Amino acid sequence: MKITLDNITIKNGDFILKADGEFERGVHLITGKIGSGKTSLAMAVAGFLKVSGGRIEKSGTGSEIYSMQNPEHHVTAEKVRKEITSWGLNPEFIADRYGFEEMMDKDPVLLSRGELKKLELACIAERNPDLLLLDEPFSSLDCVEKKKLISNLCNRKDKITIIFTHEQAVLPKADYIWETEEGHLICHGKTPEAILRWKNCPQYITEALRRGIIPDNITVDDVMEALCRMQG
Repeated sequence: MKITLDNITIKNGDFILKADGEFERGVHLITGKIGSGKTSLAMAVAGFLKVSGGRIEKSGTGSEIYSMQNPEHHVTAEKVRKEITSWGLNPEFIADRYGFEEMMDKDPVLLSRGELKKLELACIAERNPDLLLLDEPFSSLDCVEKKKLISNLCNRKDKITIIFTHEQAVLPKADYIWETEEGHLICHGKTPEAILRWKNCPQYITEALRRGIIPDNITVDDVMEALCRMQG
């Protein structure tokens, strides 16, 4: 199972992003400033934005889901119950497992953005595709829901998950770290070594590195564990 970006060029208006690299099984975190090309890259890998040069090759991915930044773009039905059915899932099972009982007969577009995002991510978790592209999945979620998302991602080590985000507070464990910078996609490699090359890392990691602490991974818990080992 592999996604290959073979010297691709993405043009979106006046913006140009060049990318080259491979995404194998595991969780890939792509960070970068707002406007640095993360969404354009996600759309290109998903097949919704044509590349201007190079090619994108996919092998071994029988199922794919692209989760767009705005959850309302995914709505296809007039009731939450029917929306869940449109994903090929059992509405009663999803309602019971994720606590959607009180909203089943509501219009999805009338839900709060956080509720709608929670619904979309629940359906994605149950579908569990071979390739999952998540564009700013943490937006609109509170800390509790962000942690639930992270927990679900931990079960996808045998599949490919690519997260495009500028989230700086709650992050999942990542197998690989990438960055979009100055019109290029840069692969820093595997964690934990990649952390040392990560320019757009959260403040808590910057502070840990300043103290000479190199965590095993990128979550707050990883940093705290590394600090405890140092003090011990």
